[in-house]
Amino acid sequence: MARLFPYKSISLLRVLAYHGIIIKLFVMTVKTDPAIIMRSGKKAVALGLVILVAPCGIMVGLGYFLLYTRDLHPDVVPDDSIIIIIALLLSTSSFLVVSEILEEIGLLNTELGRLAMLSSMINNAAGLFAFTIFTSINWEKPLQSIKPLGLAAAIILFTLFIFLPWMWWVVQRTPKSGPVAGGTMVAVMVVVSTAGIASDIGGTTFIFSPLLLGLAVPDGTPLGATIVEQIDTVVSELPNMGVYSVWLLASIGVTAPIVPLLKTYYDPLGANYSMGQRTIQHLKPNMELRVVACVQDESPVPSIIHLLEASCADGGNPLCVHVLHLVEQVGRASSSFIAHKNKKGFINPTQMDRLLNAFINFEQSKNGQVPVQPFTAIAPHRTMHRDICSLALEENAAFIIVPFMRDAGEHGEADRPNRTIIPNVLSQVSSA
Repeated sequence: MARLFPYKSISLLRVLAYHGIIIKLFVMTVKTDPAIIMRSGKKAVALGLVILVAPCGIMVGLGYFLLYTRDLHPDVVPDDSIIIIIALLLSTSSFLVVSEILEEIGLLNTELGRLAMLSSMINNAAGLFAFTIFTSINWEKPLQSIKPLGLAAAIILFTLFIFLPWMWWVVQRTPKSGPVAGGTMVAVMVVVSTAGIASDIGGTTFIFSPLLLGLAVPDGTPLGATIVEQIDTVVSELPNMGVYSVWLLASIGVTAPIVPLLKTYYDPLGANYSMGQRTIQHLKPNMELRVVACVQDESPVPSIIHLLEASCADGGNPLCVHVLHLVEQVGRASSSFIAHKNKKGFINPTQMDRLLNAFINFEQSKNGQVPVQPFTAIAPHRTMHRDICSLALEENAAFIIVPFMRDAGEHGEADRPNRTIIPNVLSQVSSA
C-alpha cells in the first residue's frame, strides 16, 4: 500500500476528490429551480418528509439497538452522532439521480414523474438542512457551535446580497443566445471552491456552501445551461476515484427492478384514455371546437393564427384555443408544465413571452369570442409528446396542431429532435 499509494499522492487525490464533490454539488443545485419547491403541493411535501423521517428513524433505532444490546469490539463502536449522520445520509435521496432515472424511462414530464421529482427535492432539501445543522453543532460543548453557525449565517448573507445579484447581473448582460464570458465561469468556480473550503475550515460541512450558491444561479439559459455544459464534464471524474464502481452497482441494484414494474403497471396518460374518439368528425352540432396549438419558435405563429382565423365561423361553432409553448429542458433537472391563466382568467404578464403574447393579442382582436389558454411545457424532446397528449386529453381537445420541421437548410440537424414530436404524437393516437 505504501509503495503503490504514497501518503503524499493519497492526500492530493483526496483534495481533488473533495474539490470535485464541491463543484459537482454546485452544478447539481444549478439545475434546480427553487420556485418549484416553493410551489410544491401538500402531497409532495408530505411524501418527501415521510421518505426522510421513516427510514432515518428506523436506522437510528436499529443502530442504537445494536450498540447497546450487542457486545461489540471497542474498535468498532461508533459515536452516537455518527449513527445519526449515517442515517441522515442514507435517508436523503438525490433528486438529480431521480431526475436522470425518470428521464431515462420517459416519465420525467408525467404526473407520477413530477410528484417523484417534487418529493425528492423536498427530501433532499430537508435532509441536507438537517445534516448541516447536526454537523455544525457541538453537542458536548454548545458554545463552540457559535463559530460554525455564525459562518453559516455569513454564507447565507453573502449568497443573498452579493452572489445572487451578481448572477442576475451576468444574466442581464448576456444575450439570450450568446455565450457567457469565460472570465465569469472562472470567477464562479473560484467563488464556489473558496466558499466550500471556508465552510469546511469554519466547522460547517463543506457541502453547505456549494448547495446554497447553486440555488442562487438562475437555471436554464443562458447562465445555468452554460455552467452545466462547461463545468459538469470537467468535474464528473474528480469525485469518482475509488467509489464509482460501487455506486454504479448500487444504482443498478436499486433501479433494475423498478424500471420494468413502472413500464408494466403505470400508463402516463391513464388506463382508460381514448384519443381516437376525440376528432372533429365526432363533434356534435354547435359544440365547442377545442384546439391544442403547439409552438416552439416564432416561425409557425402567423400560419397558426391564420388557420385559427379561418376556423372562426361567425355565429357558428365556438372555438377555444389552448396554446402550448414547447421548451427544451436545458440546464435544469426537472420538467415543468405552467398554466399562465388561472380559472378567473387572470394572466401573470411577467411569465409570458412573445410567442404566447401573439395569441393573447389574437384573443383580444376577437373581443374575447375566441378564448385562448396559454401554457408552457419544459421537457426533453423525446417526451414532449406526453405533455401535448395530456393537455389534449385534459381539455377534451378534438384537434392538435404541431408545426412540421423541414429537414433542410443550415438548421436541419438542429431541427431533427423537433421532428420526432409528430410521429410520437401520432403513435400515441394510434395506440388508443
